[in-house]
Order: sequence, then C-alpha cells, then structure tokens
Amino acid sequence: MKNSKKLIEEYSHSGKGYNPYLIGPKWQVAQLNFMPELAPDAIKKIDVHHNTDETFLLMAGQAVLIAAKINNKELSFEVINLAPKKLYNIPKGCWHNIALSTDAEVLITEDANTHLGDYEFYYLNQEEQTELGLLIQSVWRK
Repeated sequence: MKNSKKLIEEYSHSGKGYNPYLIGPKWQVAQLNFMPELAPDAIKKIDVHHNTDETFLLMAGQAVLIAAKINNKELSFEVINLAPKKLYNIPKGCWHNIALSTDAEVLITEDANTHLGDYEFYYLNQEEQTELGLLIQSVWRK
C-alpha cells in the first residue's frame, strides 16, 4: 500500500490565546490557552454568539466560565470553576467569557468559522468589572 497520507491526524496548540485547528464544514475545534486579558483580574468584556452553542472542556490548569444576562441594561453574572474532563455548554445567545490560570488549556467546539464573525462584545464598566472580579475570586481554587 503506497498511500502516504496518515489516517489519524494530530493537532496541538502550545502558544498563547485562541487557535482553531480543525475546521470542518459544520463545526470547528479550537484550543484556548492563557493570555493576559483572560487572567482572573483582567476580564473587561463578554461576548455572545448568535448562531452557535459553544462547548468548553478543561484539559489543564484552572478556568472559571462566566455567563451573563443583560436585562434592561442591568447585568447579572453566573460563574463556575470548571472541573477537568467535564463538558460545559454555553447556549447560543448567552453572553460569556472565561478566566484562565497561566497554565490553562481549554478545548472549544462551536459552529465552523464562528471566530470570523459570529460574535458581539459588551464592554464592562468599572463597577461590572469589580463585581465580576469578586465573583471569579469567590470560586477560584487557591
């Protein structure tokens, strides 16, 4: 057999930040590693995807998943410290972000090419940043 193409493909990401490394016709898999704007005390915005759910799987380190509702310009947060090997889903239309430890690695699955345009940002004011920072610290494992 002279087929030089491997049957099993391998992907990894060792740099900082977000890297989509497998994009199919309907979905994509990406890895998110620590970057300074995702430190627990540095979250300044949340985002929403209007056309896709987004799943998160903690592979290494520590991560706090943040979900938020905006109702009449009032923001309410929900935070959870991710457990390793447990899949978490943020439904489409839900505002969210994630706080990461410096050694964190998170696997993300969502609709294909979401990172190219299916997102909107909400920038937190100082009061909202302070509230969110306290919530993150309340679940952060020391």
